[in-house]
Amino acid sequence: GVTWKCSKGRAEPTVEKDGLELTCSCPLPGKPTGPISRIKTHFKSVLTISSLEPCDTGCSSAKGFLRVEGIAYCCPSNKKPTVQKQESFLGDYKIKCGCKGRI
Repeated sequence: GVTWKCSKGRAEPTVEKDGLELTCSCPLPGKPTGPISRIKTHFKSVLTISSLEPCDTGCSSAKGFLRVEGIAYCCPSNKKPTVQKQESFLGDYKIKCGCKGRI
């Protein structure tokens, strides 16, 4: 099975499935300030992958990987994934990763 973890064991991740997409989110350190703090209690790091061809961040033994902003992403096939940073108007860090050339 798949094990989902937040970095440095900070918290339990929230994992959701929507069709063929899996989304894992973890709280980021720090608290929102200013007007956004009225609607948001914390910022999140969010990774969205395909459930059919999942992308991973546990790439220590992967032959092919792609590093984006200091994080290595890899595919089970050892091919480089397609990684896209997504806009977030609420301050979250969102990444979408795919392994078959599509995301």
